[in-house]
Amino acid sequence: MPEMLLVVLSSVFVCLLYVCVRVVRSSRETGSGEKLELKMTNIGADVLELLLEFVYTGSLVIHSANAKTLLEAANKFQFNTFCKVCVSFLEKQLTAANCLGVLAMAEAMCCTELHNMAKAFALQNFPDVAGQDEILSISKEDLVNYLSNDSLNTKAEELVYETVIKWIKKDPISRVQVRKLLQICALTNFVL
Repeated sequence: MPEMLLVVLSSVFVCLLYVCVRVVRSSRETGSGEKLELKMTNIGADVLELLLEFVYTGSLVIHSANAKTLLEAANKFQFNTFCKVCVSFLEKQLTAANCLGVLAMAEAMCCTELHNMAKAFALQNFPDVAGQDEILSISKEDLVNYLSNDSLNTKAEELVYETVIKWIKKDPISRVQVRKLLQICALTNFVL
């Protein structure tokens, strides 16, 4: 069986061609004993090592420090099982402090299952999410979509208003369209 060398920075991985084809989606054929070399610059050696281990053994070591990177790699190489394992792990890690970041990441990767779960978590836990710094860093569009969602779990409009005001105060110069934001959030009865 032909072998392929995968080179990431100074690390070299030798693998059977059929495994590498799965990893890099290459369709090149080689002659007997010939080795192909593929230099990869858009993936870390540690991630590629875990990816290859998963392909060969079906086992995956995932933790909070590598979960996002592994999901990105799994998504990039279209490893659905790998993606499901990462999504399952990240779902269990959702907190009020990270759910909006996970939501944005899932949206950027078109990871619908994780996106829906992070969104539901953020909506259900709004009072806790509103007290986190992460909400102050989201875009105006994301804030409007979040606060105007009919499923937002809040018993007091004041908390929505206070959240908008905190968000504006975080960067008042670039967040000048206050009235529009407040109107969209149905908070026009408050006067600044």
